[in-house]
Amino acid sequence: MKLNRIVLLFSTITFVGLLVTLSPQAPCIDKANDPPTQKSMVKDSLGNVSERDVHLKTSAGFDSIVVLHFHPTAQCSCCINVGNFSKKGLEKFYAKPYKDGRIIFRECNIDEDSLTAKKYQIFWSALGFTKLSKGKNEFKEIESVWEFCEDEVKFLPTFKKELDEFMGGSKEEKPQTKAQDEKAKQGEEQMMGKAKEILKTKKIYAVMGVSQDRSKYGYEVFHSLQQAGYKTYPINPKYTEIAGHKCYASLEDLPENPEVVILTLAPSNSEKMIENFSKSKIQMLWLPPGCWSDAAVEKCQKMSIPLIYDVCPVGTLLAMKEED
Repeated sequence: MKLNRIVLLFSTITFVGLLVTLSPQAPCIDKANDPPTQKSMVKDSLGNVSERDVHLKTSAGFDSIVVLHFHPTAQCSCCINVGNFSKKGLEKFYAKPYKDGRIIFRECNIDEDSLTAKKYQIFWSALGFTKLSKGKNEFKEIESVWEFCEDEVKFLPTFKKELDEFMGGSKEEKPQTKAQDEKAKQGEEQMMGKAKEILKTKKIYAVMGVSQDRSKYGYEVFHSLQQAGYKTYPINPKYTEIAGHKCYASLEDLPENPEVVILTLAPSNSEKMIENFSKSKIQMLWLPPGCWSDAAVEKCQKMSIPLIYDVCPVGTLLAMKEED
């Protein structure tokens, strides 16, 4: 009886082994002769396509563009919009190459995929394009779209213009501005550290450009600071109150001098507002992404106004909360 069971077990094992041997093997990208197909993508633990995937597509006879949306785990509304609007732009203007895999959209969580972020020197929310052409990697961070993170109608053509230029080559490449040079010199990681230090040491804030519309970035900045326990004054001459709080027409109307003034305005309006600061004693000015420009930064430097720019206060607060 036992002998029959042993023979039956041996036969079953042999049969299963034969099936495994005859089963088709999944493609392995590490093999030298592995064909460059969509199925042979290399992805990290988050599902992000690696440069090997782009290289395989390039070797197949055409370039692949990867649109990378870098962001921390906790995102503000602007950061979320930039990702969503970018995907809509690809679906609207590049439907065929996007569907074919020649243009790829990938999220990169900088908290979980720090290697990719550091490779491109990204330490905060950002949008970038990358491609491999003839073995040469090109990467460009796109900053112009952040101005329209609340306006899909204006965001989409700006996104298309930037991507068209990137795909067309370096002829239309814009030179890096002075403010971008300064930002690169300081380092985004250092700028983020500065933002955290401000929020740890400064307790009185004024937010200029706050809206009663709770979906707007200005309101989100004001509300986030309020919720975090900071004394925060909303400033907008259009309103007398914001969410039950008295709203002021100007800095001069405030009952006390804020330690930090945050501008949640379009870059052109930020430039005009800074010109009016000549008579005000600004201890620290904060220009979030989409609210600053090269001209605005230069004006602050000429007027010796302490400045931090291109760092999101909402995102910084969320990052600090995650760290706690």
